[in-house]
Amino acid sequence: MMKIEELLHKLNLRENLELEFKAAAVGLPSSLWATVSAFANTHGGWILLGVREDKGKIRFEGVKNPETMK
Repeated sequence: MMKIEELLHKLNLRENLELEFKAAAVGLPSSLWATVSAFANTHGGWILLGVREDKGKIRFEGVKNPETMK
């Protein structure tokens, strides 16, 4: 089975108007709500938690307690 990391690399995904990466290793980032608001005022989009784009490279940090964040 393919891991999410492999899939994202194969798809060569980058942040854009409909995709935003957010680090969330220790909790929901405060910038999350600004992104949600921006998506709500456009055509929507996807927010991937536990992923960070740094200098054009995707970094997978994971999410420690996903059930708590839900």
